[in-house]
This record gives sequence, C-alpha cells and structure tokens, in this order.
Amino acid sequence: MGIDHFQEKRTPWSEFFFIKALFAFGALLAWQWLMRLLFLGLVGNPELWWETQSHAWRMDASMASYWFALGLLALLLPGKARMWGLRLGLFALISSGLLLAVSDAEFWVLWGSRFNAQTLHYLAYPRECLASLNLGQMTGIALLMLISALGAYTISARMSLGNSTPWIPWGLSLIMAFFLARGGFSPTPLQPSSVYYSTHPLRNAAATNGTWNFFFILSQQRYKPQLQAWKGEPQAQFYFQQDSGASPIWVQANRPHVFLFILESFTAQFSQVFSDGRGLRNGKSEMPFLDELALQGLRFSKTYACGDRTDKGLAAILAGYPGQIWQSLLNEPERFRHHRGLPSVFKDHGYRTHFYYGGDGEFSNTAAFAQAMGLDSIHDESTFSTLFKRDKWGLVDADVLQSLGSSMGRVQDANPQFITWLSLSSHEPYRVAELDPGFSSSWDQMDRYRASVRYTDACLRSFFTQFQKAAWFQQSLFIFMADHGRDIETGYTYVGEPSFFQIPFFVWGPALKEEFKHQETRGVFSQADLPNTLLAGMGWEMLHNPYSRNALKSGFPHVAIWHTEGRMGLMDSGSFVQGQIEMAPTMPQQRLRGIENDLWNRIESGKW
Repeated sequence: MGIDHFQEKRTPWSEFFFIKALFAFGALLAWQWLMRLLFLGLVGNPELWWETQSHAWRMDASMASYWFALGLLALLLPGKARMWGLRLGLFALISSGLLLAVSDAEFWVLWGSRFNAQTLHYLAYPRECLASLNLGQMTGIALLMLISALGAYTISARMSLGNSTPWIPWGLSLIMAFFLARGGFSPTPLQPSSVYYSTHPLRNAAATNGTWNFFFILSQQRYKPQLQAWKGEPQAQFYFQQDSGASPIWVQANRPHVFLFILESFTAQFSQVFSDGRGLRNGKSEMPFLDELALQGLRFSKTYACGDRTDKGLAAILAGYPGQIWQSLLNEPERFRHHRGLPSVFKDHGYRTHFYYGGDGEFSNTAAFAQAMGLDSIHDESTFSTLFKRDKWGLVDADVLQSLGSSMGRVQDANPQFITWLSLSSHEPYRVAELDPGFSSSWDQMDRYRASVRYTDACLRSFFTQFQKAAWFQQSLFIFMADHGRDIETGYTYVGEPSFFQIPFFVWGPALKEEFKHQETRGVFSQADLPNTLLAGMGWEMLHNPYSRNALKSGFPHVAIWHTEGRMGLMDSGSFVQGQIEMAPTMPQQRLRGIENDLWNRIESGKW
C-alpha cells in the first residue's frame, strides 16, 4: 500500500496533518526566538540571547501556541476565506513581532521597561503619541508594516492548505495548543514573572516574550503585582519618623505669591550645581540660568524623583504621593479625588490657585488631577491665544511663560496667587532644538534633548529679566523641581540607577528669608517631600501624608524611594539598593520590602 493510496482514502491522518502542524509550530516558535534576538540586539546586549532563551521557553511556547491555535481556527473558514484568514493571521504575527521588538527596545532605552500598562494608558491619546514620533520613527513603522504585508503574502502563497480538514488530528492539535498556551498542566496559568530568573532587570525583560506581554497587558489593564507574600513584613518606620523638634519657617510672613515651576525631564546631570559634572559637555551646564538662581537660593542637592513619568512626578509634587510599581495615581480618578493636595491648603489660606500647561490638559487626566488637588483655574493649549507658536505637543514654553507673567500684571484681586506651571518644550521629540543657534540636521535625539533643556532655561531667563521689576515679582517665592530625570546614554544614568532619578530642587525669590539664601541642604530627599516642606516653611499645617516629610525638620531620615514598572529602589545617605518587585520575597533587602509592604497596605486600605 503506497503513500498515494493512503492519501486517497482520506483517513483522519491523511495529508500528513501532524507533520505539517509540527513544522508550523516550530516555525512559530523560531519566530519568537528571532524577535528576542532583535530586541537584545537593539538594546546592545545580543550576547544575552542564549542565556535568556533557556529561561524563556515556556512563554515562547505559549505565544507560539496562541498563534498556532489561531491558524487552526482559520482552517474552519470556507474556500478563499481560509487563505485570506491565514494571510491576515500571518500579517498580525509578523507585524506585532517586529513592532513590539523595536518599540520595546525603544521603551527600554528610555524608561527601563517593555510595553506596560502605563504605555497602554498613553495610547488612549493617539494625537500626543504621534506627536512624540519623529519622521525617522514614523518612516520605520511604515517600513515594518510593508515588510509584514509582503512577508504574509509571500509565505501564504507557498502554503498548501487542501480543501478539507481532518477533524481528529485538528482537534488533538487544538487541545495540545490550549495546554501549551496556558503554560502547561500546572493549576496556575503562566504569569509575567514566571520566566524571571535574575535580579538583573534586563535579563528578566529579555526572557519575557514581547508579544505575550503585550496581549497580557491588554487583557489585564488594571493588573497589579501580587504582593500578598509580603504581608506581615515589619513596617518601615525609619522612613517616616522624625523627631518632634521645631521646624524653621523660611518664608517671609507677608503671604507671598508662590510659583511652583515643574520642569519637564530636567535631569540633575545637566547642572553644574546639582551633579558631579560627569553628564556635562566640555564642563558647561545645560541650565546655566537655573544654576545661577540655585546658588542664590535654598537648594536641596540630592533630591530624587519618585518615578520615571510626568504623571508620577505630578502626583508626588502636588499630593506627596509616592511612585507606584504599576500605574500612576493620575490613572485612577476614583482614588485621587479622595486625596488632599498642596494647592488646596493654599486655597484654605485665601490664595487664588492656577495651573498653566502648554499641552492638552486632558492627556493622562492632568487637568482633572490638578483641579482635584485644588488648582481651580486651568490654562492649557485650548485656552491660550491662537497666535502662539505650537510645537507637536502644544505651545512652546516662551509663550506660556509670557502669558503667565502678563496675567499676573492684570491681577486686581488682593488675594495672593499660587501658580503651578508644567513646562513642555523639553519633552520628546524636542522640536525646539531647531531654534538653537548651533542646530544641525545631523543632531541625534540626545543633542536635541540637551538643546531643549537649554531652550527652557533661556525662556526662564527672559521671563525673570522681563518681570523682575514688577510689584508682584517683588512679593514672590519661586520653587523649581523636575518631574523626573532621564537617561543621558551613559552607564551611570541607566534606568534604575540613582543618577537617572536625581533631579534639581531649589527655592529662590524675594520672599525667601535672608538667612536661607545662598544655602545648600545636603543629604537625600524625595520628590514627595516638597508639599510638606513648603507648607512647614510657610508656618502652616501639613498634609496628613506619611510619604511627604518636612525636609528641613531636625531628625529628617534622608531616605528616598522610587518606582519603575515592576521594581523599586531606595537611596539613603550611605548606600543604594534596588529590587525586582516580583522577586522580593527571596531578596535580602528588608528595608525595601518593608517600605513597599507599607505602601501597598496604605494604598489598598485608603488610609493615610
């Protein structure tokens, strides 16, 4: 009995279905391996491929099984619809793999994480997301989609599908695909941390299948790491406790106007005053005007951001809220409405409160959060003059500052003003770099980033020069703090390292008491300490928030914590530790575990 006779009988095993299925599954699995190599190559660590591959096989097999099951279901389609179903499936396979490998590498270089829930939240604002892309990135995306379409068509043209489906091997293949997709026969399905094997974040990220991670995030938009294993850990009281001694009042007693300037992506590494100089080019500061002011005012030389995003920075600065390992407080309106913010205390003392931002206030719930924190008057791109210059993200800093200063000159109200300005021009894609006198089309992103910081610094110099003789200016206090730091493409500023999170923080102005001018406060401070430090300096009651402490109070513990996706770090006056959240039960850093346990319990219970 020959093979031809065997096939002519059309038994359930004819046409070698299992052999074809095994070959298809192997090809799908090899595609997962290739995408991991692409990711590691783009982040500059291709040598990690074999090591991470040996730990990633369960997740790779799971993702290959999902695609395999999709192909099996496409075989149920009739006639030509079967071929087009497979073509669409192949296009989805190729395009998702390429786009996620490339974008994950970009996210990793910028933020130290792959696609995550925070990224998904940003996709709700497509206009701003597109504004972040430069021409080269948009061209690259178009090219990847073209490659995917050609690849899907070429592969499908060489496939022999037949006209019938052998149901028994088809059904058995689908059952096996189901078990492999969930991670095997274990009662617990595959989780993101199932492939984690190292305390080194990049190794764990590389072992995670990018496409599997993407679809997991889509299905678990409110996913939070399981921290129940930490219940019972000792509370980290050392982080919160301060002695009961007196705290200085460092603001003049005449209820000054207060300006809180939040600087987009201003890393301390670009400053001569706040860094050790390693991040400077030719020893020159990228923020010379702010450095001048910092030397004249009260500066906090070692301040660390609570996170790696603007929304986390806003939560820390305006509410004293710590970073989170999953998503920002701004993503949870039902939660942030119950928190009392720094501006609301100023309102209670008779201040008028305003928020200025050159971008879209609806992005990431920014305007809603500002109002919930007590900023009543919201000025964003929709309320400014249509004559102002517009960058991809919104209005350039020069025009917003001009509007802010002019509005102060028109204030007739006897009440003092509390104004928060969130700068914008130093946000990627750094289009204002083209205004730099030395701009060249050959500049890379880092050149543009440096130029954008210089631009905002120059805008502030012009603002202070123009309005310094105004009556309102002579009764003002200015507070400067960055929303977060940034990697400047050096080993010591890589995401997760202390230098990535170090940011400038200082106070300057006529309303600052003389004895606090030209002063440096050393030691470690957290971005979340700003609210209660300012309120104590005004001589007012502080927020009932344990994560915001008075940085000038005697006995201040000089400890700061920060969070990125899935991990956290702690810095004190003598050491630095960081940890992977999912691996924390096996880690020796008890202080990290204690603080995170306290944060988890307080957030979930709503008790502050």
